[in-house]
Amino acid sequence: MLNIFILVIFAVTSNLPGFSKDISSTIYMGVENKITLHLNGCAADDINLKINSGSLFKRDDSTYSFIPQVEMEDLKLKLYYKKVLVEVKTVSVKKIPDVTPYFVGEKMGKIKKSDISSLGKLTFNYPKDYPEEMKSVVYSFSVFITDINGVAIYSGNMRGESLDGQITSMIAKLNKGGRIIINNIIVHNPRSGHQRINNSKELMVEE
Repeated sequence: MLNIFILVIFAVTSNLPGFSKDISSTIYMGVENKITLHLNGCAADDINLKINSGSLFKRDDSTYSFIPQVEMEDLKLKLYYKKVLVEVKTVSVKKIPDVTPYFVGEKMGKIKKSDISSLGKLTFNYPKDYPEEMKSVVYSFSVFITDINGVAIYSGNMRGESLDGQITSMIAKLNKGGRIIINNIIVHNPRSGHQRINNSKELMVEE
């Protein structure tokens, strides 16, 4: 009852610290998840953040980080001001999902010859709540092109996220059933730098 009374006094007499609105309801195992606070003019020394499982690391007055090791549905983040609980946020901890590479403009792994010139960049299908700062961009990839009989007609590497004009011209000459295989994908992420992903991508050419 005393804590509730003190909390009411805080709410009436002053601003309180709180969780940033951009904190996702899902955080991921094995990577650093940032938890940011709005201090609202409160002294950082009077603010404390606790969780019901695992350990938090304080990065600065308004930023904490957490690297969970196990999945759970109800991880509770508890924010205290002057030792009084002022806010609780519940999030779930999940494994990082496998993301599938795709070309912007493709149709379920198929592309019409007439659409080759407008084929967009190679990117990934991230879950809706996947944090922006954890998303990667394609740095380079390998291209292997075969005709309808499976005979190889091109093998090479691309730098960046898109096929160059030479490759798209070559694909445009393929008959129906020709295939474009993308593998050895190198991505860049602000947190982890460059890394190779195991997923590959295949496109089949249609008339």
